[in-house]
Amino acid sequence: MFFKKYTKTAVSVDFILKIVIITKTYGFINLNFMKIKVCCGSTCKSKFSEYILKRLENDKTKLELENLVIEKISCMGKCEDGPNISINGNIFSKQNPIKASQLVLKKLKNENTKYKN
Repeated sequence: MFFKKYTKTAVSVDFILKIVIITKTYGFINLNFMKIKVCCGSTCKSKFSEYILKRLENDKTKLELENLVIEKISCMGKCEDGPNISINGNIFSKQNPIKASQLVLKKLKNENTKYKN
């Protein structure tokens, strides 16, 4: 009964585990997530934004980037400059899979060096 009443507010174990991540490479506790949104609206999609999404998801899996959250969204409102991605709220336009991958890895490296002992 307890869980039935509070199902909308209950926090999953997976969510808790994602909050505290021990980064194997750097050996520190990283509480920072990098949230990436990939625009897959009709204009960006026509410019192959789904390949950007696939590339970033492959990078995340291959490099075991647990602190990377990738989200597919419908539109960022900058259709003429697409394909667009957003990294922690900052929009980057005219992306391609390689350019987006390099940008994300560079930002991750910069974030990780802030917390390295």
